Amino acid sequence: MYCTSLPPPSRWSGWSRGGNASISPVPVLGMFLATIPVRSILKSWKPLTTILTVDDEPDALTSLRLFLSIEGFEVLTASSGREALSSIQSQAPDLVITDLAMPDMNGLELCARLRAQPATRRIPIILYTGFAQPDRKDGLGLYDRRLTKPTDLDELVDEVWALLTPRNKSAT
Repeated sequence: MYCTSLPPPSRWSGWSRGGNASISPVPVLGMFLATIPVRSILKSWKPLTTILTVDDEPDALTSLRLFLSIEGFEVLTASSGREALSSIQSQAPDLVITDLAMPDMNGLELCARLRAQPATRRIPIILYTGFAQPDRKDGLGLYDRRLTKPTDLDELVDEVWALLTPRNKSAT
């Protein structure tokens, strides 16, 4: 809701800059603040959360980084599982989004290594893959969510917040 109207000049009083002009700073400040969508700013405010995206496709990394950055996340990228493990040692992310099919180390192996280390065991992981859901329960317990590419990016953000919310509540 926006309000851009001032009270009539006859109701301005108080602060004077000399001469016959008399302007109250309260309505002027109120007019300025009323033009700012405060509700949407407060609703969209969130502490900076770090997400590590892992994919061997540069275009996928770029689009995820751009979209998640616009959503207000700090985004780290890695083009392989090994690079991701190295990145996590220098800066632990709040969440990992990884592709399944990658050379050297696939997404499930990355998930297994993260779950095996006490320092990274509790980091939520989204397996973001182009493969359809498998018939068998491959990698059960190694990741928290599995999304199939292409997916609606708003759905991805919803899943990210669903995984981060319990952590944020327990941290407070």
